[in-house]
Amino acid sequence: KFKEALNHYSSALKFKDVPSRGLIMYNMAWSELNLDRLDVGIRRLETLVKSPELVTRESADGPRYDLVFHTDILRDLATFYARRNITQKEIDAYDSFSPKENRKELLLHFAGEADRLGQKQAARKIYSRYLEDQSLTPEERLTVFVKLMQVNYDAGMTTQSTVDFSKAAETFKKICPAPNS
Repeated sequence: KFKEALNHYSSALKFKDVPSRGLIMYNMAWSELNLDRLDVGIRRLETLVKSPELVTRESADGPRYDLVFHTDILRDLATFYARRNITQKEIDAYDSFSPKENRKELLLHFAGEADRLGQKQAARKIYSRYLEDQSLTPEERLTVFVKLMQVNYDAGMTTQSTVDFSKAAETFKKICPAPNS
């Protein structure tokens, strides 16, 4: 009953002081997706993450920014984006929408969604964006080199996959040096 739900959500938004406006728009995006209106759903989620006043939770002191809700919206936006051809513009937008404290986690999620839905080139670009972060630990780098190796192998890019394997092996050696004999 997504069409019916969408009508109810639209009616609710007509009230100026309706609480949880962002949550209503979030649910509308999912209704749009389930009605095969992916582009409309994407625009709704993008509007939400660009509007801090909508990414809130009601509290005793009134609406407050909600990092968990913001993260949920972005995880779902990654899923929505991955249902169509992911462009560089979307990768850049997604990165800019991500709160600093969750950026790495969200980029990994986005790359995983792209890979899961067969968008190997987009997954490579997102993993590469992730690797640009100077604050990554050796363990985080190792994880992504292994993921890149698999993505490139799956895409038939065996030479690049071998290069990624070498990077992973070198990173692993730094993390876990061989014991002296």
